[in-house]
Amino acid sequence: MDLSKLLAGLSWGNPLTGGGMGGIISSHANPDVPLAFERASSTSTDAPPDEAWQSELSMASFGGVSPSSEANMWSKLEEDNDSLQPGAMEAMMKAFQACDYVSSDPAKAVQMAETALEITHGCPEAFNEASRQMLKDHEARVKFRTGKMWDDLHLRPLFRAIHGQANTLRKMGRYREALAKYLLLEKATYANYRYHMPAVYLALGNTEAASRYLARWAEQGYSLSSTSLCWHFTRALLDFKMSARPRACEMGEYIRYAGDAGKASLIKAVQNAPAVLPYLAGRKAMPGGRLPLSLLSAGSLCAAVSYVRAYGDLWRQTPGAIEWAQKNANTFFALLLFREKDLDQALGEGNKVLGLKRDVASLRRLCFENGGIYPNERIDFNGATLLMEALHTPHIPHNRKAPFVRVLLEAGCDPSPCDTDGLNAVHKACYYELDTECLKALLETGFDACADDPSAPVPSPMLMTLNQGNWRSTEIILASLPKDSPYLRQEHLFRWYGELGRSGVYFCLRGGTKCSRCRQDPMPHTRDPDTFERAVDVLLRYGLNPTFAIDREMAKHPLHRYAKAQATRHKASRGNKAAPATGKPAATIKATATPAGKTKARTGTATGAAAGAGTNDKKKQSCARCGKTANKACGGCKLVWYCSRECQSDHWQQSHKAACSKVHLNRAH
Repeated sequence: MDLSKLLAGLSWGNPLTGGGMGGIISSHANPDVPLAFERASSTSTDAPPDEAWQSELSMASFGGVSPSSEANMWSKLEEDNDSLQPGAMEAMMKAFQACDYVSSDPAKAVQMAETALEITHGCPEAFNEASRQMLKDHEARVKFRTGKMWDDLHLRPLFRAIHGQANTLRKMGRYREALAKYLLLEKATYANYRYHMPAVYLALGNTEAASRYLARWAEQGYSLSSTSLCWHFTRALLDFKMSARPRACEMGEYIRYAGDAGKASLIKAVQNAPAVLPYLAGRKAMPGGRLPLSLLSAGSLCAAVSYVRAYGDLWRQTPGAIEWAQKNANTFFALLLFREKDLDQALGEGNKVLGLKRDVASLRRLCFENGGIYPNERIDFNGATLLMEALHTPHIPHNRKAPFVRVLLEAGCDPSPCDTDGLNAVHKACYYELDTECLKALLETGFDACADDPSAPVPSPMLMTLNQGNWRSTEIILASLPKDSPYLRQEHLFRWYGELGRSGVYFCLRGGTKCSRCRQDPMPHTRDPDTFERAVDVLLRYGLNPTFAIDREMAKHPLHRYAKAQATRHKASRGNKAAPATGKPAATIKATATPAGKTKARTGTATGAAAGAGTNDKKKQSCARCGKTANKACGGCKLVWYCSRECQSDHWQQSHKAACSKVHLNRAH
């Protein structure tokens, strides 16, 4: 009988071809179908026993899915079909017994296979088992399986025989011959031989054919546990070869196409099989011993080792591919470190190889070894970054987050990228005041926490921290400014002071109307009732004059009375000695922390410094715009000085217009 006619005769309804399972047959639990002489490691000497590997091998039967499970169907075939060759059924039963002995007694399996061949020399299943156990190299197996004894016997042994030939030819590097054998099985509704097809096309250099094949059989290939690992990694390698951006991070694509089987394959691959890359990159030695016939699951060590054994060379022959894959994987693993409550559960058996823990050492290893990470990639639909995730994770106590943040900053993470709400890492650190050490680390990068962007949807981090009454963060930001910073001039200090009065948190802390944060945010604000008064104290220490201008709303606020009283008290405690009018910013008053967490001024007083900044000594005034020596006062408020008309015009448009108008209006009344 012609082989092509035999295959063309397959029907979906045939009970012996898996019609009840939609036509998908999985005759081998490991589609690679290892031979008895093959080992996990390609070296001649086995590596020392590996505990994790041995643990899996104890569960992975070397017999795989035994063809002997078909014995009942063969018995039915004998009852319904009187055309079988004499002795065919007896030989098949002996061959099935040989399959059952593969795990427990390989020698017995060979003996049973030989007995079957003595009964009927053309028994295909006996040839399958005998060749798998007896032969010592691939060349002998190809010759052993070549014969014309398949025509009058049933299809499953034939499929296994063709599959075995294709696998062996592939392992020998004879990819065109192997492809021809695999293609014979197209009409056989035989599923797990497709495990190898995309990679065989890649090995032949036919990327277009590989892409078409992956798209054609996506529904089965990406979902079946026996093929998903191979398909995702092969798809990733194909993307690397074909993409115009082969070294880009895949996190963005993973976010957009999480539900699409053929997209973001690399991230999906390392998510489901994290153990592959350590073996692929050579950081983990391939284990010793023979290859198991059962993969257990797509994420098992058995599946990882089988894939690397089959296609590691294909990756290694593609320059830059492994490094690109490792960098993407490190980025994804860093995300899991912050986001997942149980890393062992999230990474499965793969973490036995990765050894990932929620500690600084693990993060440092991800950031600085094996290619590092993509430090500023978006990691979710909200546009968050790894730095934001580190600040916000509930799985690390607030007082232990700073070392993680510093490692990320060292790795190149930038605190300035904003999420979809317009918030960056410094905004989040200030608003939630999670850990002051984290904020210090962020500000050490030179980030400007005081700058306002009129086009931004949210105010500056400084205004946000004052709005929440976070006095510790306020002091850290002010302490990070240079002494001659323009932000330490009265107009900025007074504006920040007004933000304290506009906050709904102040009255919320005192039993008033609940603020928006309490109503909407799962992370509540501080419960310290004096936090706003402490923030006022911080501003006073850095030179705030609460009477610099008149704000009618602020004048009625309880904080204003407190601020004026504190300013007067500080002045009185210094013997009514004001600071000399030097024209320098009020930040020349240095503050130091006391053991109780409060601060005290070392030289001068806050009110004295503010008074010095507001005198009319033209020779000693500095320009509010550029800091140069100024000789002209603002015509409206008479409190702010400029060196030129250009500086006055620029400053007016930037921020002075509102403050000056309030002063002028109140004087008129």
